[in-house]
Amino acid sequence: MIDLNNFIKKYQWKRVDYDWGAFGYQCNDLTRQRLKELWLPQYKALGNNGCKLIALQPDKYIVKPLEREKNDIKKPNQIPKPWDIIIFSIPKATGHIAVVAWATSWVNSITIFEQNAWKWSTTGLWSDACRIRRVTYANVYGRIKLPR
Repeated sequence: MIDLNNFIKKYQWKRVDYDWGAFGYQCNDLTRQRLKELWLPQYKALGNNGCKLIALQPDKYIVKPLEREKNDIKKPNQIPKPWDIIIFSIPKATGHIAVVAWATSWVNSITIFEQNAWKWSTTGLWSDACRIRRVTYANVYGRIKLPR
């Protein structure tokens, strides 16, 4: 199993295509690769419309031992942990998904490792390559909590 720092080093500024060309270099390709390297089951395939569906219909897409939690940073036990997978409500049509690198409630921010989040071009190049970014909780639907 590869730890999170090594996972980030391995893929930062590169591109990941977990589903071998089915939809290009999508954000969920990176998160599914992370689950694979942790030897965890995959959430069900999402296609192009995807990430938002995990938040809206978790029983249909998330398999045990993965769990979905709504975003409620006021509860200390719901602060995302490194390795968790975070689900965003933007872009509105599809949502976005990323790996949590670091999160706190006291600065109201979360550092994520993501792919395909700038131009949404699915090429995985330049600004859509895998990268670290710090964002607020404003557009977070929730997270997929990974077993510890």
